[in-house]
Amino acid sequence: MRFRGIVLTGLAATIVLFGTGAKEHKLVDRWKDPEFQTRQFKKLLIIAITDDVEARKVFENRFVSHLRGKGIEGVTSYSIVADLTKVDELKREEILAALEERGVDGAISVRVVPLKNTSEEEWGIAWKEEVQGDGTLRQLIEATLPLSGGKSKRYGVEAALWDDDGWDRIWGGRTDPYTRDEMKKGAADFVQFVMYALDLVDLL
Repeated sequence: MRFRGIVLTGLAATIVLFGTGAKEHKLVDRWKDPEFQTRQFKKLLIIAITDDVEARKVFENRFVSHLRGKGIEGVTSYSIVADLTKVDELKREEILAALEERGVDGAISVRVVPLKNTSEEEWGIAWKEEVQGDGTLRQLIEATLPLSGGKSKRYGVEAALWDDDGWDRIWGGRTDPYTRDEMKKGAADFVQFVMYALDLVDLL
């Protein structure tokens, strides 16, 4: 497996705020694999990991739309498995099989993280440890599905771009915390910002 170096920065002067609710949101951390050689993606699987069906469809559909504008085909995961809270071993394997059988050469994941018993600082530390590790998209899917559901007053959102060479993470970013309603209202703007951030580092 290639060297997993880490570069963690704020968005500094390039920051773009997003959100159509009362609160504006931003990526507070981002990371890029310094060893990754830029390539042209042709087809990406989009998987939004959230129990909110409405938000999931917005995340996935908006990514597909933005990718189309760049000449990249996007495949939604909700068209494969509709409800991530009801994923059994068979359905989980259907998602994993899509990584091989649908001709995708990469993936974008969006994971909504309930922060019910986790402080923003604790979440940030856990996120940094995760992106520094050798975790793959397959492992993320196996570890998070099925979703247990449940409500939280605050949520964070983690986005990642994955390469089909081992399904390693090559880029990641996370937001500041916000409410479930703010997450849903800001989903479309969040996708646009992530696309902008990926364009800045010449990944899409």
